[in-house]
Formats: sequence, C-alpha cells, structure tokens
Amino acid sequence: IAAFGPIDMANSLAYGAASALGGSQGRGIFVVPVGSNDVTGFADALSILEATDIYYSLALLTDDIAVMQIGKQHAQAMSQKDVKNFRKIYVGTDSPGSYPVLSLKPDGISNYTATISNSGGANVLVSTSDTVDFTTLGLAPGDLVIFGSAVYKLFSVVSAHELLLTDGPTNPVSPAAPFQLWKDDTVASQVAFINQRAEALGSELVVHIWQEKGTSYINGAPVVIPSQFIACEVAGLRSALAPQQGLTRTEVTSVTAIPNAYLRYRRADLDSIAANGTFIITQDNANGPVYIRHQLTTKTDLGSLYYEDSATVILHDIDFATKDIIEPLIGKKNATQGTVDSITNGITDMLRLKTISLTTDIGPEIVAFSNLVVALDPILKDRIEVSGILTIPLPLNNVDVVWNAVVSA
Repeated sequence: IAAFGPIDMANSLAYGAASALGGSQGRGIFVVPVGSNDVTGFADALSILEATDIYYSLALLTDDIAVMQIGKQHAQAMSQKDVKNFRKIYVGTDSPGSYPVLSLKPDGISNYTATISNSGGANVLVSTSDTVDFTTLGLAPGDLVIFGSAVYKLFSVVSAHELLLTDGPTNPVSPAAPFQLWKDDTVASQVAFINQRAEALGSELVVHIWQEKGTSYINGAPVVIPSQFIACEVAGLRSALAPQQGLTRTEVTSVTAIPNAYLRYRRADLDSIAANGTFIITQDNANGPVYIRHQLTTKTDLGSLYYEDSATVILHDIDFATKDIIEPLIGKKNATQGTVDSITNGITDMLRLKTISLTTDIGPEIVAFSNLVVALDPILKDRIEVSGILTIPLPLNNVDVVWNAVVSA
C-alpha cells in the first residue's frame, strides 16, 4: 500500500501484488511497474530483469496476447543454456463474450464492405467483393453480422464471399456498406478463443490461466475477478512450494465462486480447453472449493516433461543448483582435470541430496540420476562439458480403481 497505493482492482499493480503475496505464503515478491500498458512498456520492464537470476515465476498483468508473447520470448531467452537465468511466465485470459473475427482490413483503418440482396424472397444474401474468405473464419449459425447499428444472425456460409442471414433488413443494402463479423457468446466460441490463445503461446515456460467470471466478495459485494490476478496468485504460489510439488487440485483464494464452471461448461468443454494447454481454475458445485484443475503449461505436444508445470520447475531448480556449483569457478580455476574432478564431486553430491526427501512428504525432487559426464572439451580447451540423465517424478493426477464384486455363497 505504501509503495503502490490502495489495494483496489482499479489499481492493478497493488491488487496484483497483493494477490501474489497471497500465494507466496510469506515469501517476498518483486514488482516492476511498466512505463506504458503495451508491448513496448512490458518489453522495457522485462529488460530490467535480464541481468539476474533472482526472479523466476513472473506474472504479467495484461490481457493482451501480444504482451504475453513478449513474456514468452523473455522466458525463452533467459532460459537458454548460455544465459541460465531460467524463467516461467504466468498469464491470465478472460472469456471475451462476443468478439470480432472480421473487423478492419489489414491496414487497421479501412472497413470491409458488403451488400445485402434478395434471396428466396427476403433480403438475406450478404455479398462482398473484398479480399476475404468467409469459409476460413470459423463462422457458425447464430454468429453476428453487423452493419452499423443493425445486428443480424448468421444462418449459413454459402461461399468464400457470400453469407445467408436468418432474417435481414426490410430494404436491400446497396451500394456496399461497412460490415463486421463477430462470434456470438456461446460455449463453443469461448472454447475456441481460449484454445487459440493457448496454442499461440505454446511453450513449457508459459502457463495460461483461465476461468470465467469468477467472483470474490469485496466490501460485502461479489466482484468479478480478472484471470490476470489469479495468475499473480499462482506465480506467488509456485515460488513458495518445493519444485516437485504439483499444483493440480490446489485451492486458490483469488476467487471464491465460479458458477459458470459447473453451470455453463461441461466436462467435455473443459477437457478440450485443457487438452490445448490451458491451466483451468474451476469449481464443481456452489459449495465446493475453487481449485486448479490440472497444472498445465501451454506446450502439450511433447509429453509430460513439457506440459506438467512442476516438471519444468524441477529441471530449472537443478539448473540453478548446478549453476551455483559452476559459476564460482569461472575465472578462478583453470580448465584442468582437477577442476573436472571438483565439479564432478560437487554435482554428484548435489544430485544425491535431490534424491532424498529431506523437507517434504511429497517425495524427492528427482528419483535418480545416471550417465553423469564431466569432461574437458577436446576442441575448446577453455571449456568443460557437463551432461547427464535425470529421472524426475510427475505429480499424481489420477488413480484408476477397478472393483470386482461377487456375492457370498
């Protein structure tokens, strides 16, 4: 409050910081204001963090996919093996409701235009001569065709340049007039929007958080909480837990009720959203807890090492621990067999400790390690190469139970 003002949703920096502190369970957090709420502002703010490894789980207070991409690029750049300032990015997306799929032309200024003419006795045929293909826009019956203040429902896509309306205007529209196409606010359209965002991010370093119109009581009244603030809590939570601690089924406190999770969306809808790499915050019934459905990253096509959030965190923690062993030797030791032996002993001791569960009942950080190789590079004489295989644990996400029943004789 002293640094950023009152904790109010209109004051997003203070509210986001409070949400992160709620998740971090007493650990300190860092807050970086942006100079402008756009790609440039966020890129400049992230550049401040490039020279150090003391920041790890970053939440971006934005709903702008272009800014999220900047966060992804930052995490990828910082996590390169020649940089070693490993990062994870946590972002939140809200359901958009109705949203445009065709608005302005690529120049960002000009409108698409179309006519409405008679077909089958009614003015329902929309035709355009602009360079656009209606068949590629994912349109569905009931979507919105907007001419100025007049909004019509789509009946069907006839061709690349023609649409049929359910009902049209009394009089034809000619000459061609500006128009837009919007997806209607349906479960299918919201699922498609969320999936497109997750697929666009597509990285084990990016967690894409979504819930729909979850509320929390503020001053005695329910207030809808944007998902970006939940991302702050989750980023704080990730920093507070052991690396091997999965977040699946963990309760969150940023929101206290998400009726749409069980009233609007069915399990198949949520499964589709999860399968495309979105970290869902959900609730099963009005009296149930609000919790994380599955701790997913946005990288779903390369297996559990990539899509389980804690798997990446474990690898990064091992990376940081290895870095702590190696960095003090750079410039202080020569590339000799003695240095190789020192590094081998240090890394071996560190990895052995990681296979022992010292401070948590979750289990060890790694199950085993093998094929550890520390050797002088045969060509680059000032370099030592380190490699090995780590066997890491995955969180328990499912238990399959089969009972076979018999009756007594």
